[in-house]
Amino acid sequence: MIALPVAPGEPLSQHADRARARLAAAAEECCRIQLIHISRIITAALHDAASGTIDVAWDAFMGEKSLEAIYAADGTLLWHADNTLPEALDRFRYRNGKTWSDAVEVINGHLDAAAIALGNPDALEDRCPEGWVLLRATGGVAFFRIALPDQATVDHHISTPPADRELEIVIDRDPDHGSEATAFLDGVECPAVVTAVDPGRGWTRENWQSAATDSAATASPAAAALIHQLFADGEDSPYVFNT
Repeated sequence: MIALPVAPGEPLSQHADRARARLAAAAEECCRIQLIHISRIITAALHDAASGTIDVAWDAFMGEKSLEAIYAADGTLLWHADNTLPEALDRFRYRNGKTWSDAVEVINGHLDAAAIALGNPDALEDRCPEGWVLLRATGGVAFFRIALPDQATVDHHISTPPADRELEIVIDRDPDHGSEATAFLDGVECPAVVTAVDPGRGWTRENWQSAATDSAATASPAAAALIHQLFADGEDSPYVFNT
């Protein structure tokens, strides 16, 4: 809850203007948070999209928001909803096994959350949030080009742990079939991604290094750094062979 008391002697109209300004700032910050989530999802699959832009369709009548296109920072088109899915993106899987099609649905959910914060798209024709450009509006559908947050901002927010929260992890280890982890954040079960660094028998150095690259590819920057370090340390294992 945000308290905005009327200052003594402040005219009601001035107080209303101050409240509207506070609401507008909060809406833009909520929108920025959603874009950080969107950028994290996109760049995990399309690394060249870092600090790039996206095109979004916003249907005011149907209430639908959809991702239409993704561009690199230099303007190169990386993906379009109407084009055939590139083979590399078709084969791509997130750490939780989800596909790019699954990711687009999640991204559209974040776009919906941003839209709820911003209100009616008609109001954005006169004043778009920072980084938003109205491309055109036809038949009740507005098309925006939106700048994704710079990669340093994304990395900071996804690598900084929340304060005063407790994360519990329970490991179910089966020597014959690997380990499963169940995580609880503040006592509530939440998804967990497990990266096991185990230089046991059967590894060649090439396969070991490839496993390191694959394991770190979609991890957060902080986790990826640790994964690379542990895999590098594991290369000294007598069970990681040069051939």
